[in-house]
Amino acid sequence: LNYKTIRTLTYERGVGFTKSCGSGAACASYISYLLHNTFNKVKVIQEEGELEVEIDNDIYLEGTSSFVKEVSFDV
Repeated sequence: LNYKTIRTLTYERGVGFTKSCGSGAACASYISYLLHNTFNKVKVIQEEGELEVEIDNDIYLEGTSSFVKEVSFDV
């Protein structure tokens, strides 16, 4: 969208499209930064909300989280 904002859509094998993905946001931000399409601090817009990503020597994610589903298995 611009040097400070990108939009992502993540597809996970076996699951399909997801509403939000921290690792996908981090990867998309890093590649976009390496290609000089964004600054080192970027807002990532996803279906479920927004994340702030900062790239330094490490990658930092900041955003809200929400409970989606509780699952239990008998083993």
